[in-house]
Amino acid sequence: MKKIIFFYSDCAFARIISANGKDTSSCIAAVSSAINYGVFFLLTPNGLDHSRVFCGRTHEEATFKMGNLDLGLDGGGWAKYIYGSIIELLKGSDVVLPEIDAMILGDIPLGSGLSSSAALEVATAFAVAKLGNISKTNLEFAKIAQAAEHKYAGVMCGLLDQLSSIYGEEDQLIMTDFRSVEVENLPLGDDASFVICNTKVKHALVDGEYNERRESCEKAAAFFKEKLGDRISTLRDVTSAELEQYRNEMDPVIAKRAAHVIGECERVLAGKKYLDEGKIEEFGKLMYESHDSSINNFENSCMELDFVVEASKSIPGVMGARLSGGETVPICVSKEKKRFHLIN
Repeated sequence: MKKIIFFYSDCAFARIISANGKDTSSCIAAVSSAINYGVFFLLTPNGLDHSRVFCGRTHEEATFKMGNLDLGLDGGGWAKYIYGSIIELLKGSDVVLPEIDAMILGDIPLGSGLSSSAALEVATAFAVAKLGNISKTNLEFAKIAQAAEHKYAGVMCGLLDQLSSIYGEEDQLIMTDFRSVEVENLPLGDDASFVICNTKVKHALVDGEYNERRESCEKAAAFFKEKLGDRISTLRDVTSAELEQYRNEMDPVIAKRAAHVIGECERVLAGKKYLDEGKIEEFGKLMYESHDSSINNFENSCMELDFVVEASKSIPGVMGARLSGGETVPICVSKEKKRFHLIN
């Protein structure tokens, strides 16, 4: 009888509150979540001289040799996440894996910005680790998935999406402290859920715009380190009061970028406190504040996202909303069935 291994990974719906979806080096803390959509990964040894992976959604097949991964991958773009995850999982290991047949299935809308690549990487790593009896910590699995994204997909992401996929639990949000790399689940509350609105607009900062924002934050951190001393290592160490004290000495654009990141850091910590205390309405207000800052300080929103957030304010029961990535808006809703809904 064939050994069959099945693993399911939730998609991450990260960035409920965080400084920047692509880079957490300034904020170093974020509140995120996983959702009830994801990726299924099924595998079994096949007794052949090569491995085959079939994508149930696109009806495409990819092949590689588990016994000689250096020969490369023959297959579609989706397969690089699987191939890379296996290579990173096996690094430094003497485990010899059999060739496999595998299938992936997923129910996440394509192109919706819901981190399906992170879910696929995590599902692959966990399933193949089970096949080879390879033991890793959750953080190690997240870093394996991140390395696959960096090296084989060419996306220099942080750990937020991967950790959110791994640590997501029902009726819970996730707080990640990227300074200590500690992860904590936070209660969502009995009367709240999230409606996820996919605007279907393709909006993202181009490389030059993203680099400008990152460089501005780095310059702001260096400015405050000069003013306030060595206790400043990132903008997380700066308070809003200190920003206002020195704002007139700063370049106006750099000051705005810093205001967003400093405010987000403070909102993450305040959000954790409100969730621990069951004050979901106060948490929702932080989401609106976060989006306003994205518009006015970080300037990384667009009119479609702004329209959804503004329209949500007139809907009874809605407590908060903000952009997440370039296409989607999480809307915090009261008195709904406790699950994550997707409006696509």
